[in-house]
Amino acid sequence: MGNFPRRLCIRSKDICNITGYSMKKAREIINDIKVFHKKEKHQIVTVHEFSKYMGIPVEQIEPFIN
Repeated sequence: MGNFPRRLCIRSKDICNITGYSMKKAREIINDIKVFHKKEKHQIVTVHEFSKYMGIPVEQIEPFIN
């Protein structure tokens, strides 16, 4: 069926686990991705958007997504 992560959205905690950044930096990354994709405040950031923005293949992110 394709390479889909278990969850569609990515959370700040996931970004902390993947990158080792602080929670504050992880929230900044989510906000940067929202600006980059012209999303509104209430809209979510997907795993695929994070993957593309950070240049990390989705396959390497999947083990960190619970």
